[in-house]
Amino acid sequence: MTPLTTVTAEAGGPPPAGRIRVMLVGDDPGVVQAVAEAAREQFEVVHAVNGLEALERLDRYEPDVIVADAEMPALSGADTIRAIRKDARFAGVPVVSLVASHDAKSSGPASLSEGLDIVLVKPVTAANLLRAFQDITARAKIQPSPKQYSVDEIRHYYRKFGPVARAEDSGVMPTLTEQLLAAAAEPRIRVLVVDDDPGVVAATRAALERDYETIGVVDPETVPDKLIAYQPDILLVDTVMPRLGGVQISQLMRVNRRLRGARIVFLTPQEGGPAIPAGADVLCKPFTEEQVQRKVLEITRRPGFSRTRKRVAYAEVRRREGETPDRY
Repeated sequence: MTPLTTVTAEAGGPPPAGRIRVMLVGDDPGVVQAVAEAAREQFEVVHAVNGLEALERLDRYEPDVIVADAEMPALSGADTIRAIRKDARFAGVPVVSLVASHDAKSSGPASLSEGLDIVLVKPVTAANLLRAFQDITARAKIQPSPKQYSVDEIRHYYRKFGPVARAEDSGVMPTLTEQLLAAAAEPRIRVLVVDDDPGVVAATRAALERDYETIGVVDPETVPDKLIAYQPDILLVDTVMPRLGGVQISQLMRVNRRLRGARIVFLTPQEGGPAIPAGADVLCKPFTEEQVQRKVLEITRRPGFSRTRKRVAYAEVRRREGETPDRY
């Protein structure tokens, strides 16, 4: 089934002005229909089929309320909300979390303690969702606010152009000369190293930084946002990390068309750890500087490997990461 990009109260008609905007995150057709019915009279709805797409579209969507399905592949509803709340602009957006009945007792109180304002047990009805929307907007005292884009403009954009860069990546349109110079320049290969051990990240970057653009991440919960913003060509990722391990992160990348082409190397312990996909590239820890250099070089020389043109220049990446010019 082709997922809906947006849902509006009146199909084909212009979106009414001054409505509160609800962002639905999930691909369950029953939930999509229930949200559409609930929002018919009072709200407008935008849709992301998974957590990574929600993070990618957050700036353009500018939601007043978020409805998140708890059960989504790779990045769960709760993990999606945690990532969204790391952005100060959306930290206070109220959330309706949809959980399965067998998870309601265990996940409900925990979700509420993490900032999820209302928990509803699936299957949900339009009437229950409408009451939740009315309750949550009243308690949060939400008023319709001016948006950069209307729902109709968002729908038109994604139908015509496909995925969009985050607003923080957009800026002044470059001149024709700048565009020609950028097109002529061969982009460098960008490597993202993810490990909750700062020593592993530092040593791996030190081994690669002469020949590649390197970015280090020690908090796995920040990875989804940085994957979208920084567009790595190669990801070196630890398989054993709290909350979001390497295999889960690789699954996230495979459901996002922008990131599917990136090559992944799993950093694994000598014994134990989660099952790795068959045929995957692996480095067993501890590995040497020469081993990681050889592995990355081997990947770059394989048929079909390509580097992507980046929306965010490496100098800007380092600035965002708080790195001084003499580091890496």
